[in-house]
Amino acid sequence: MRDLGWTEGRNFRIEYRGISGGGIDRIRAAVAELVASNPDLVHASNTLIVQELQRQTRTIPIVFVNIGDPVDTGWSRAWHGPAANATGFMNVEPAMGGKWLELLKEVVPGVKRVLVMVNSGNDANLAPCALIEAAASSMGVQVSSAAVRDAREIERAIEAAGREPNADSLSCPVFHQ
Repeated sequence: MRDLGWTEGRNFRIEYRGISGGGIDRIRAAVAELVASNPDLVHASNTLIVQELQRQTRTIPIVFVNIGDPVDTGWSRAWHGPAANATGFMNVEPAMGGKWLELLKEVVPGVKRVLVMVNSGNDANLAPCALIEAAASSMGVQVSSAAVRDAREIERAIEAAGREPNADSLSCPVFHQ
């Protein structure tokens, strides 16, 4: 930045904000505070935060990293460009969902049932989950999914799946972002 004539504290400022715990209400409040401060740019690395930023502003530029599929969520029109005010990089190619199931079958050849748990507050989890379900029948695997948001819901989902037939061959990928 210095080579380009920018010096922190003189002609630009970086503010760091961390949001942890408290769920979606905490995220909404923190994003509202951030948007109200009218920054020139926001860098975000959490799918739920980017979703909330998109709900609260269409004018502040958002650069995201390590999130779900930006095309499926509507943050980008296509892989080569942003939609409105958001652009960045995703962490997982959704088509990998089927590959994850294939790898699981290689590691645990006898697996018959798979429970896929997804963070129900994150739309980006839907694509990999759907691709796992699409690949399952050709691999002889029964897939069920559970929308979860916290440890208690994860525990309930596992307990419910454990009561089903063939519970001894249960595997539980979790999409959490």
